[in-house]
Amino acid sequence: MAAQRTEKERDALLATMYRMDPDRLRQLRRIASGVTRCPECDAANPASERLCRKCGARLYPVEEAEEERISSKRKRERGGG
Repeated sequence: MAAQRTEKERDALLATMYRMDPDRLRQLRRIASGVTRCPECDAANPASERLCRKCGARLYPVEEAEEERISSKRKRERGGG
């Protein structure tokens, strides 16, 4: 009998099988389901929310950091060019 896998374990397995970044797989899952889980309290939240409705934690800290990095890079390119 196969052992039950957690969602994170399944995501890691699928990401490995399809040579995807696990974070990207999570993004796709969230978009498809319309619901995301809080990394702090595990509460379900609509995918459109940026902060958890229960505890107020950031729902997408990795994505927001990436967005900030890209925007600062664009600003440097505009200012330096």
